[in-house]
Amino acid sequence: MTDAPASLADLLYDAGEPDAPFVHFAGATYTRSDVIARADAVAEGLEAAGVSPGAGIGVMLADGVDLIATLFGVWRAGCVYIPLNPRLGTDDLAHVLASVRPAAAVTTEAFFGRFG
Repeated sequence: MTDAPASLADLLYDAGEPDAPFVHFAGATYTRSDVIARADAVAEGLEAAGVSPGAGIGVMLADGVDLIATLFGVWRAGCVYIPLNPRLGTDDLAHVLASVRPAAAVTTEAFFGRFG
């Protein structure tokens, strides 16, 4: 009998204590439960938007807990995480988007205009 394959999302959801520290960033500590709540919101948002498992999701966020939670949320939804560096110039970002054609993007208001 073989075990089902593990996913990277299992690192967050299936291991460790809920109240254990999971992310330390900019002087703040976030528990596994904190990150799970944020990741679940991302996964639910992708599912509500009709994104299918296996779809590529572009992510342009600043470094921090939201970036980590989004990574896990994308994986939780069964999608493929596509990092989009906010430091890319307009032409480079357009080239990346044309090449990978993400089904959706996760970003903030600060970067939203970059997808115009």
